[in-house]
Amino acid sequence: MNLKFVLSFFLGALGALAADRVGTPISAELTVDPKILAEGHELWGQLQPVNDPVRLSPERPAAITKEPIYAGTPRYGSIKLGNGPRNAFLLVVVQEPAGQFAKRRLYLDANQNGDLTDDGEGKWPDLFPGEDGYAASRSFVTLRVAWAAAENQTTSADYGVAFFYNAPPADRQAYALMFTRTSARVGKLALAGGPARVALIDNDNDALFDKALDDQGRALRGRATARPLSLFIDLNHDDSFGRGERFDARGPIALDGAAYEIAASVDGARLSFTPTDRVPQQIRAVVPTRPPAAPRPVLAAGEVAPDFTALTSDHQPVKLSDYRGQLVLVDFWATWCGPCKASMPHVEALHQQFRDRGLVVLGVCVWDDRAKFDEWKLFPEVTTTYLKLFDPAARNNGKSIAAGYKVSGIPSFFLIGRDGKILLGAVGNSDATKQQLDEALAAAGLKL
Repeated sequence: MNLKFVLSFFLGALGALAADRVGTPISAELTVDPKILAEGHELWGQLQPVNDPVRLSPERPAAITKEPIYAGTPRYGSIKLGNGPRNAFLLVVVQEPAGQFAKRRLYLDANQNGDLTDDGEGKWPDLFPGEDGYAASRSFVTLRVAWAAAENQTTSADYGVAFFYNAPPADRQAYALMFTRTSARVGKLALAGGPARVALIDNDNDALFDKALDDQGRALRGRATARPLSLFIDLNHDDSFGRGERFDARGPIALDGAAYEIAASVDGARLSFTPTDRVPQQIRAVVPTRPPAAPRPVLAAGEVAPDFTALTSDHQPVKLSDYRGQLVLVDFWATWCGPCKASMPHVEALHQQFRDRGLVVLGVCVWDDRAKFDEWKLFPEVTTTYLKLFDPAARNNGKSIAAGYKVSGIPSFFLIGRDGKILLGAVGNSDATKQQLDEALAAAGLKL
């Protein structure tokens, strides 16, 4: 029987069944992750790009009270986020003379005081070649966004935004400034199978979340818009978001065998699921054209662990062989890897428990950028105390440290014995992996 037909029939039957059952109201409290959609972070590439243009004008807004001394021609604009009392963030793009792209500036009134001289020097942090002779740049900023919530209350949160600027060659006049959100509201939802991670994403770039549609596509709350209000739910509890776990939060969905209407507060901080008799939306299943490849095995127990040299945050070399005679737990991770971050508390607990009994933990950052690693060291997303190192060949998969251990997915863990041989190789952030680590340590003489 055709696999696509079977999946289509199953999903349709599930939707019909859900519409006939009555569920229990569910709610979740969500917080802002300002960078989850930024390049190299967990949801990078999971959604279609939604860059919006910023209209620029030579007319100076009256709200600007103080400006830097410009070396070129200023163009003024603003973006609007939230619905609070001050929801417009003023900005200025300075178009420098031809051939001086590196000196162009984006001044942003992040603190909304009308003074463009106290929010940074305006330098674009990233420059790279664009298309058709254009030079492009991007800049990530975090802005304090406010929302006017119910009963005249105001809430606020840090909200991430990325700007993109396409500067033309010298013989052209036009240039474009674009922006997009890099934030999502994240939290956990209590489902029958256990708590599931959720991420709520505004695709209109206005940081407003109270949007819902009726069956004819008309606005029930907020405004009608063609862009979905994306909702990821980790239905299979693997601590990651797949394409089959994405919904449009403006319409009803099926959960735990029942249909639910979704309502988000205007700031996205609260998400409510109310039972409904409306037909829930169906998730389009991705039908593989070939069976998925079996995961490649990592280096097995009994093999000699390949020696390697990685770098500390101050670029000092550390060799694995320096720890011969001790038990070493190597954790291969990356700053953009959600499961890696989720596994860190357990690794930290092992470090705290056994560091005085001969266990060395080395967190080796692979498949990543040095700048992201350095930023993590300054502003860690998960607080740990074990030694974190950077693989100098991290972007060269064929020569990376992870390649020597036959790593094809992260996090990957290797427990290395006092004789330099591998005692355990394990992949992922599952409970089974954690149990494997605990049992391997116990077999080596370190019991929890």
